[in-house]
Amino acid sequence: PHARRLRLSHFEGNAADSVCFGDRVNAAIKMENWSLLPTQAHYSAVMPGYYMRGSLSGMTQFPQVLGQTSKKNKCDNLLKELLNHMIIHVNADKRQLGMEYLPLLKRKLHTPLTDKEADGVPEVLNLMAEYDLQREDWDTIMELSTFSPGVNPSTLLSTKTKTAFTKQYNKQTHMTPYALESAATRKKKAKSAGAEEEGDLEEDEGDDDAMIKPNKPKKAAPAKKPAAKKAPAKSRAKK
Repeated sequence: PHARRLRLSHFEGNAADSVCFGDRVNAAIKMENWSLLPTQAHYSAVMPGYYMRGSLSGMTQFPQVLGQTSKKNKCDNLLKELLNHMIIHVNADKRQLGMEYLPLLKRKLHTPLTDKEADGVPEVLNLMAEYDLQREDWDTIMELSTFSPGVNPSTLLSTKTKTAFTKQYNKQTHMTPYALESAATRKKKAKSAGAEEEGDLEEDEGDDDAMIKPNKPKKAAPAKKPAAKKAPAKSRAKK
C-alpha cells in the first residue's frame, strides 16, 4: 500500500506540473500567439488525463460537495462578522476566535439560561455587553461552536426562556462601536430596493436637501374674456 501511494503521488505531481505548464502557455496565447493553442490543450487536458487515468471507487456526490462548500462559506462569513464585533475586546484572528473563544463563550452564554431559565438572562446580557455582541451573535456562537453529531444548545431552551431573553435584550440600549446593519441585511435591502429604484428616482432628486423648499410653479392667470360688443341703438323713426 505504501508503494502504491507513493506511485500515485508521483502521478499527481506530474499532472500538477502539466497544468502549471498549461497556464504558462495560456498566458503566452493571450499575447496573440494563437499557434500555441494545440500545445496548451496538450498540457492542460491531455497529459493530466493521462497521468490520472483510472476509475473512482464510488460515485462522486457533487450536490453534497457543493452543499458543504456553501455551508463552509456561510460559517466563514459569520465568523468574520463576529470577529469584527469583538475585535476591540479580543486579541485573536478568525481561526483563534473559533477554536479558543467560542467554546468558552458558548458555555458562558448558554449555561445560565439552562440552569436559571429567565433568571439567568441578566447574567447573559451583561456578558454580551462586555463583548459588544448582538442578539444575532448569540445564535451565531451557538451554531458555530456546535459540531456534528452535537445538538445546538439553542434548541434545548424553552420558548418562555427565549422570549424573556429577546424581550429584555430589546428593552436595553446597546452602544456598539460598529454599524448595527450587517452585510447580509444590506444585501437584502439592496435587492428589495432594486425593484423600486425607478419609482424612487424622481423622489430622491427632489429630496436632496430637505431644508430647501422647492419653488411651486405659479398658476397662470386666467385669460380675460373679451368684452361683449354692444349692439348699435336703433334710431327711432321720425313721425
